[in-house]
Amino acid sequence: MSAKETNSLSAGSRVIAIVDPSKHRFQDLGKLLKESSFTMEFIEAKSNYVERVIDLKPELVIINLFMNNSSSLPAIKQIKTALERTNTKVLVITGHQSINNIRESIKAGADDFILEPFDARLVLQRIRYQLQERELYSPDDLNAESTQVLAGFTLVYEVLRTLSEVKDHNRSIFEVLKRVADLAQSTRVNVMEGDLEGNKGSVTSSSDDPDLHDLPVDLDKYPEVREVLLNGNIVYIKDITQNPLTKDIKSQVKSISINSILVFPIRHRSETLGSLNIRLGEGSNLDVTDKHLKTFYMVALSLGPKLAARKLLKKVSERTAKS
Repeated sequence: MSAKETNSLSAGSRVIAIVDPSKHRFQDLGKLLKESSFTMEFIEAKSNYVERVIDLKPELVIINLFMNNSSSLPAIKQIKTALERTNTKVLVITGHQSINNIRESIKAGADDFILEPFDARLVLQRIRYQLQERELYSPDDLNAESTQVLAGFTLVYEVLRTLSEVKDHNRSIFEVLKRVADLAQSTRVNVMEGDLEGNKGSVTSSSDDPDLHDLPVDLDKYPEVREVLLNGNIVYIKDITQNPLTKDIKSQVKSISINSILVFPIRHRSETLGSLNIRLGEGSNLDVTDKHLKTFYMVALSLGPKLAARKLLKKVSERTAKS
């Protein structure tokens, strides 16, 4: 994936292609797509379906992971390669969710996955999210100069000191988030943990509430977090008004307005445990550059061991309570 990828809604035909053995179960989605000015083109899973998808050049393809007693991973890879210039998105639909299936789908080029049975309204939200304007950054390709990164040294130093000196895991994470929120003039900064296989998540800590821990959330309502967990990229949504889930997000946030969202992967030993989420409102004058992205990404990486330790401690406590 390139260092920076911009996804925007096409001004032309809004075609959504669906590849599946059965058209009947997409009737509700077809109605919603029509109401939203999309055109649904159903392509039956026959031998020539890959060629038909490529000829159609849709904005987005929904494809079943297993069809005709075989995997569609080779087809996904072929479609993504052939339609690279049109930046066609691929959503994989499957009733066999597993970490291996998720990883293999992403490796083949899929942008997201949908678990069966599915809600047509949720699928429409996923479609809108994939086609909205946002930027993806590969952490390894950020071009901030060393002198620019050094400007964030104070923040990183304070973060590391806090994480090492404050013994209580919850308190240390909260103090870090509060420091990040102050620097970014953020309406809210939080940490979310995610389990893709279980398709569930939780808010571990939040800068605006020191007593908030392990608040259950539905990952389906946070596609930007799901994308970070899936791909390990940094997601920057400049204009949240384009986000199909704006109403859901605003109902959960105490601030009056949110303009932008920054989401960073929190990793530990090559595993993405969760995300650092920074929400910017009208009160923030932060002009986001590679310098900021790299600095906040370092903060996210610093949280990795603490989040892993917290997760392990939680498992031990649960086992002890059961015994």
